Amino acid sequence: MNELLKKTYEAVICYEKDTIEMSSRVDAEIHTLMKTYIEQSGDKESEQIKTLLYQTALTAEQEGFELGIKYTMKTLLHLLSD
Repeated sequence: MNELLKKTYEAVICYEKDTIEMSSRVDAEIHTLMKTYIEQSGDKESEQIKTLLYQTALTAEQEGFELGIKYTMKTLLHLLSD
């Protein structure tokens, strides 16, 4: 099931308006975090850190989607069983 949810996220959800808006907020946050770091380090180091932050953010988005689906299904099952 996890693979199906990941494929759904990658093929459909990541293109939805809400997801794009969330990604813009994440981009802004990464930019804010990196501003100070860029001044203190070199370009190569900064790019490596930025890449890690974006990879972490994407993983968190995908995991959050999966967790949201699971809790939605648990809630739906609970409501239908009453």
